[in-house]
Amino acid sequence: MPSVPYLGIGAHVLVAIFFAIHALRGGRNLTWLFVLFAFPLLGSIVYFFVEFLPEIRGSRAVNVTGKAVRSLIDPKRALREAERAAELSPSADNRIRLATALFDANRFDEAIAQYQSAAVGLHEFDPTLNLGLARTLLAQNRAFEARAVIERYMLHEKNRVPGDLPLLYARTLAACNDQQAALAQFERVLAEDPTPEARSRCGEYLRSIGQDARAREVLNAFMADVKHWPRNVRALNREWIDLAERSLR
Repeated sequence: MPSVPYLGIGAHVLVAIFFAIHALRGGRNLTWLFVLFAFPLLGSIVYFFVEFLPEIRGSRAVNVTGKAVRSLIDPKRALREAERAAELSPSADNRIRLATALFDANRFDEAIAQYQSAAVGLHEFDPTLNLGLARTLLAQNRAFEARAVIERYMLHEKNRVPGDLPLLYARTLAACNDQQAALAQFERVLAEDPTPEARSRCGEYLRSIGQDARAREVLNAFMADVKHWPRNVRALNREWIDLAERSLR
């Protein structure tokens, strides 16, 4: 049919336009625009392998999206696999894995039981276990128990707290209505590890206790940074961007 070649050429051009937009947004060398439009098919193939594929292979957003898609197709797969692993070998590591899957399934009582059963011997002060247990207790509105878990862990580790634990501690202090301690911890997190979640949650907390000026300062600075993020980074942090926007309104 005579229309097929035209459709083929049109598809090549559309792909080249897509990659050209990707190159511009990513701040890549403008020579790519010449390559893409002078040689739409060959240029797009080269751009895909040189620039696009390496980026998406290492993209956390792509990994998270893939995980979300798998969860939609088979939402209980991770839990089934964790349950099977724990049945075959009820080790502490497999119990922690199962507890995490139970938490993701909102089966908090069962998750807590698994975390507690794994907290023996060398795993008693495992950071993943203590973070997971405290997070699950907080999700059940058992803030004081969550605080006790975190502070016991911090005492053992001489106040060295890894990863997400400092932010979880700030949220736990806020849930315990310890305003002074919560404020100090949120500010410490902002100074040491200002992740999108930390900035958004801190702004929300400041607004909730009436410190509107400081809340606007934190949230406006966060949103100003968001404007410069690539689209995939904004997509990955959409939950925290939405929370910041609601808090500002």
